[in-house]
Amino acid sequence: GELLNDSIGSILQQTLKEIQVICVDDASNDNLTISLLDEFKNLDERVEVITLENNLGAGGARNVGLEHAVGEYVIAFDSDDYAYPQMLETMYIQCENEHLDMSICGSYNVDLNSKGFVSALVFREKEGITSGCFSVRDLGDYALSYWDTAPWNKLVKRSFLNQYGIVFQEIASCNDVYFSIMCALKAERIMYCQNGKPFVEYRMGRKEQISSTRNPVDLIRAFEKIKKDLFEINP
Repeated sequence: GELLNDSIGSILQQTLKEIQVICVDDASNDNLTISLLDEFKNLDERVEVITLENNLGAGGARNVGLEHAVGEYVIAFDSDDYAYPQMLETMYIQCENEHLDMSICGSYNVDLNSKGFVSALVFREKEGITSGCFSVRDLGDYALSYWDTAPWNKLVKRSFLNQYGIVFQEIASCNDVYFSIMCALKAERIMYCQNGKPFVEYRMGRKEQISSTRNPVDLIRAFEKIKKDLFEINP
């Protein structure tokens, strides 16, 4: 709740105004979260709040959001991160102009305890390929080493997700690994947005973060599902 105001506020203040903001309350018992979501819903007609009766976890909650999405593109944004004002508009324009399945922006990692900059997500580059439109197949045997699994820096065409049935894996942690890697493997047209310029702050240091309690077994489950589904989802 203490970060939700900044997070949702940064989305509502985007220069791209024609957006649908789906807030999935995963059976929260935090009064501040509940009250803030109610305020945002009453403040802005673009906000839709879906309150789940039972906790589904991040993957299940994100899938509920995907089911309610009607826009041409989607992005799964976390409740504690912060988007710079031109993030969505810049990525959207790139997707439209280049007919992309997915646009990917860079990010800054910010430590909540020190309130300071820690690092930046720097994309690996392959000369003559990643500077323009590419697919993972263009990157060779080590293609996935170019890939981060965060969903909050990827604007993805919704019809592309529907075509391949790509959703989030409903496991306790690493639920975004399956989603992001399947997007990478199936997408025909990917671009780094403005060569990886950071448009979002990933906030670190909260003990409640799912990323701070990742279970290695869940990572194994994610790759097992990728292997199983890779040739079954509309090859």
